[in-house]
Amino acid sequence: MDSVRGNRHCRLAIFLRDGQYPPVLAVSSSDRPTRKSLPHDVPVWINPAEEVYFITVNCLQRGRNVLCREKTAEAVLDSVQIRNGRREWYCHLCLLMPDHLHALISFTNRTKRLSQVIGDWKRWLACREGIEWQPSYFEHRLRDDREHIAKAQYILQNPVRKGLVQRWEDWEYRWQPKGDAAR
Repeated sequence: MDSVRGNRHCRLAIFLRDGQYPPVLAVSSSDRPTRKSLPHDVPVWINPAEEVYFITVNCLQRGRNVLCREKTAEAVLDSVQIRNGRREWYCHLCLLMPDHLHALISFTNRTKRLSQVIGDWKRWLACREGIEWQPSYFEHRLRDDREHIAKAQYILQNPVRKGLVQRWEDWEYRWQPKGDAAR
């Protein structure tokens, strides 16, 4: 049974079978599960400049086109390029969806925490473009090239999966550094 409990999916099934919530969920006063705040601190042994992070940032109001409007999209994607040029980060890929964005980013500044870099960017866009963001964001450190390629493909296929375009190449709301081919 220990080998079964060691499997992440089996542990989740056991949590749910036993009437418990998985560790990332808490029970609110209304008896509905709510997500706990997850830390964005990078362990001291990790150099953010040598890593690639899969980032998702959601607009406060989901289901509404906030980001894929010409002026707003241009401002968001320009800000990605400007931050790349200032070496605040190195963005490998950024793709806007109507109510959220996905990006693959390496963080070049070791003195600033990821949460500070993303938070500053979100605040700047909120002030300049009036974008209302959800309070936090999702990040996942990619462990190897296989995961990097899989996340890039996931990001590029997102508008296709949502029925917004037939081919990912037709989606205009994306940014990649010049010379980087999509994987």
